[in-house]
Amino acid sequence: MKKLIATGVLISLAQMANAQPVPPIEDGLHVNGEVLLTYGNTHYGSSDALAAAKLNFTGATDIGSARATVRGEVNLRSDIDSLPSDMDDMLNIEAALETGIGTFGYSTYHRCAGVGFPWTDGDVGNLGSANIHPWVPPTFRCAGGLSVYIPEGGLAADDHFFYRHNVGNLSINAWYDPDLSYDGTGRKGVATVDGEDAPTFEAELAYMMGKTRLMVGANDMGDKKASIMTPVGDTGLNLGYEYNQLNGAVQFDGHILTAMYFPKTPSALRMIRADVWHVENALGATFDNWLIDARFGKGDWELGVAYEGQGNFAVEGAYKIRDNMSIVAGFDSGFDTGDGWSATSGPPTSVAGRDASYEIGIKMTF
Repeated sequence: MKKLIATGVLISLAQMANAQPVPPIEDGLHVNGEVLLTYGNTHYGSSDALAAAKLNFTGATDIGSARATVRGEVNLRSDIDSLPSDMDDMLNIEAALETGIGTFGYSTYHRCAGVGFPWTDGDVGNLGSANIHPWVPPTFRCAGGLSVYIPEGGLAADDHFFYRHNVGNLSINAWYDPDLSYDGTGRKGVATVDGEDAPTFEAELAYMMGKTRLMVGANDMGDKKASIMTPVGDTGLNLGYEYNQLNGAVQFDGHILTAMYFPKTPSALRMIRADVWHVENALGATFDNWLIDARFGKGDWELGVAYEGQGNFAVEGAYKIRDNMSIVAGFDSGFDTGDGWSATSGPPTSVAGRDASYEIGIKMTF
């Protein structure tokens, strides 16, 4: 029930640890998808009804000692004409060549904070404003899908080239975004949501030391990041810390503490995650928030509940009525002016307050 949204806020270790990895792509062509029909009170556009369809496809073949893969998606939405320009992608595609010296690829998928929130936000298909959000200033700018305001007919900001390679316990990742090349004196007509220039290159090194993951990264704008994520014995509890530094017109330092718990024995509780954000800048200003999210599920039903430090909460869930059909629903408590988030507004917030949001519908998969 997550959605594609670009945002400039600092994203926690929890997104890294809780993101769904892309499964290995099998030989041949494979297609699946879903159809979503919902009704709610905060949709984009003039109608409270939404019809959406998503088609996913993957394919792979061997080329000598190398392996070529492709994955993509086609998105059709009844509100497509009302969506902002960085949210109305009807087609995304990624092609890669796996070789003995690493994987080289090209992708139009948003890879920054635009791959969907990792927390419960109360939305099913809605792409409107959200009340569950860290809402602290950005402290690292990533390459390839940065949150950028793009004038109609202007520069596409999400496509990028990438490289990844594993050498033992060491993994290497790099991203290059040629569309956002800067000469240090101007943005060439592209403005980011926080007014800072965007990077063209980002690199990251990660090392698995037993079950502990260590990571360092940087971009060509001078931003830096480092993190550690480690399990606490066999308790099912994972603890993490991440440090980010944004080397902008004003330096921002971000600290994120993350705790994630996965029950070791089968139960209706699937996961509890808590994040704490603390951001400070060179001018002495500080920004703090926290968020807790719990996921439940058993048999044909699943449920998510989230609450954050501004006093907002959200609930979303699904109940399977057939193998390929579920009833889906979401609710959030609304927010006061300045406490919400929208893809059409960026830090500092200018989102007008609103009452509670609801959405209910049917999802069919094939």
